[in-house]
Order: sequence, then structure tokens, then C-alpha cells
Amino acid sequence: MAVLLALTLDWFLREPPARLHPVVWMGAYLNRVGRKLTSRPPRSALLLGAGYWLMGAVLVLEKRGGVGEL
Repeated sequence: MAVLLALTLDWFLREPPARLHPVVWMGAYLNRVGRKLTSRPPRSALLLGAGYWLMGAVLVLEKRGGVGEL
């Protein structure tokens, strides 16, 4: 049912422009913070990367107004 709803919404609403797309925001954010991780040891890079990803997800949700709904 959820897949059918998602496909229907995608059909009618189409893709938002890149400047409004949360996946684009997340990619730009992770690209920026990810550059700092390459010089770190693997374990540290993994933990920091996971933390950066989590912070990015919260920021994107907050920007879209979704954190309060969780």
C-alpha cells in the first residue's frame, strides 16, 4: 500500500528542483564533511562518518519539518 501511495505521489508531484531536494542537501553536506575523514584512522572515520550522517539526517528532517512528527 505504501509503495502504491509513493508511486502515485511521485507521478502527480514529480521530482522537486535540486535546490529543494533533501537528497541533494544530504549529498552536499556529506561531501563537505566527508573530506575531513580521509586523513583519520578507519575506526575513527567510521564513527565520525556515522555521526555526521545522523546529524545530516536530523538537519534535513528538521528543514523539511519532519523532526517534530517523529
